[in-house]
Amino acid sequence: MIEVNEEYLEEFSSLLNKLWVTKDDSDFYKIKSKITDIREIANKMGCDVIANNKLIKMEKVPIWLDDVYKIDEFDDELDYVLYIILIMFLEDKGLDEQFVLSNLTEYIDNILAGINGDIKPDWTKYKDRKSLVDVLKYATSIGIIRLRDKSLDFSDDIRAEALYENTTLSHYVVRNFKFDVFKCSEAQDFIDKELMTFDNLEYKRIIAYRALFLYPLVPLLDLRNDAFLYLRNMRNNISKDVEKYLKGELIFVKDMAVVSTDECDDIFPNLNKSITDIILLVCHYVRNYIEENNTNVISKTNFNNILQNVYEENYKYFSKKYRELSSLKFCIEISNYMESFKMLKIMEDNVLIYPITYMYEGMFDKIEEKEEENIEMLSFWEE
Repeated sequence: MIEVNEEYLEEFSSLLNKLWVTKDDSDFYKIKSKITDIREIANKMGCDVIANNKLIKMEKVPIWLDDVYKIDEFDDELDYVLYIILIMFLEDKGLDEQFVLSNLTEYIDNILAGINGDIKPDWTKYKDRKSLVDVLKYATSIGIIRLRDKSLDFSDDIRAEALYENTTLSHYVVRNFKFDVFKCSEAQDFIDKELMTFDNLEYKRIIAYRALFLYPLVPLLDLRNDAFLYLRNMRNNISKDVEKYLKGELIFVKDMAVVSTDECDDIFPNLNKSITDIILLVCHYVRNYIEENNTNVISKTNFNNILQNVYEENYKYFSKKYRELSSLKFCIEISNYMESFKMLKIMEDNVLIYPITYMYEGMFDKIEEKEEENIEMLSFWEE
């Protein structure tokens, strides 16, 4: 058994689960003291580590197009468009330089006026104003801007103003690419071209380590054959790294590989997220359906019916966010979240349920329904 350094686990987990760790974070200097060890495992994943007197960041690069690393606070494409324009807006601003909200909205309008496309804000619409407010709240939460003063809430009143301050951390949001990004015409191109910068041996190792360390589980058949064989052949060495850096266990279940650990918040189930309760319920309902029908392929209609049943029978125990979603949005959000964690695959007419879904299950303990604060989710991992 490998001797595990608990303090080191905490430090690596911070970098793995956060966008970055800034100088104001209590873990900053502890992580900096172990930066050589952190770079060792990051190199196996092909991930750069930025470390300076402002922040420490491990660049987490996906190997699939999915929602694992989406920004939870963002709801639609406009949020991402506004966020990138905010990064552009801050590019030429100095440390502690201030700006008002109207300067930003004017800049957004000018930038998008010269770009073809339908994703443009109309500030007379509440939904679009709220998108910008959500982006500014997120930017404030990660430290790239500071809110110094505001009058009204912009989402409620188009005349509202606010005073913000630049921290210059926005310079570290966008990665430094090792290839010509102007040759990329769609999102998948960024992933493909980045992987092409590695030789064959590096590729196999990087795919195996990224899949296990950056994703909650890995459908082995989704890997390129040489990466699949590398993972199979090197499983003992990889298992040692999983234990050393994550205090986890590498488990193979049918055609899936999964790291079981209590240290990483990005591995499902994260009990700190309200959506986890819903997913565990869905797993319970899906499992019953599969056992009754002896199939792991469910029509989209039947799968949406399962989600509807989950909602109708349990909605009063959900958080406000999920109680207030429309039926359609509820089905879409839950389906996409489960697909991002490789629990299922949404096809044209059907939904393929991966074996890992059978390993989770959850139910609400409704014994004391009159005292809702006592209702807890009972969940478990089945070996």
